[in-house]
Amino acid sequence: MIKRNQSALGIDLSDKTANFCVMNADVGVVVEGKVSLTVAKLAEVWRLHGPVDVVVIEAGTPATWVQELFTGLGARVIVADPRKLQVVTASVRKSDERDARMLSGIFGFTKKTS
Repeated sequence: MIKRNQSALGIDLSDKTANFCVMNADVGVVVEGKVSLTVAKLAEVWRLHGPVDVVVIEAGTPATWVQELFTGLGARVIVADPRKLQVVTASVRKSDERDARMLSGIFGFTKKTS
């Protein structure tokens, strides 16, 4: 049986900034934010809001070093090809914040219902 992720950190990478969203299967969005795209700031996001079951980042120029950073911190990392993520690329209301939220939810789970 495949274990479903209970928490995820989605990160939308830009040239100088990173929008992030932490989701939990029980409550949905836990926290969202935007930080400078630096090792120190991304490590701080992990320190404050991790560990999570999976970190999901969009493929792109900074993806390699960001993946290495989170892997080094002990995270399981998925690098998602945006061309294959129709839910992100086909969105009419596209924004970095929404992209981070979608990334954190795509590979993890659906919110539990009572």
